[in-house]
Amino acid sequence: MLERLQQEIASCRVCAAHIEPRPVATFSPTARLVIIGQAPGTAVHASGIPWDDPSGNRLREWTGLDAGTMYDPARVALVPMGFCYPGKASGGDKPSWRSTIWMRKNPWFEAEVVPVLRQEVIARIG
Repeated sequence: MLERLQQEIASCRVCAAHIEPRPVATFSPTARLVIIGQAPGTAVHASGIPWDDPSGNRLREWTGLDAGTMYDPARVALVPMGFCYPGKASGGDKPSWRSTIWMRKNPWFEAEVVPVLRQEVIARIG
């Protein structure tokens, strides 16, 4: 079942009229953690690796995962909400989250949420 889903994602061409499709998602039935996020940005579109960009660096910092663990689909499933890069809009990518601005306005997130997140990730991944 998961193999069929992976094949369907990889062969998706819904956005072909607007951009060269390069769907990204990595997962397996043994993954103990699923990370779901926004559509990929330009760096991920180029590499084909989910969160292979500054947001991935931040995500690894938040979760305490090293790159080897985070990019091991047997341990961590990485699934963006949109499988392909959505293209440009005025001021950045179409789903861009502006996380740096948000975090400056909400310092409690890194102070209070990130330590709990790391503990939960360690409990599940080891």
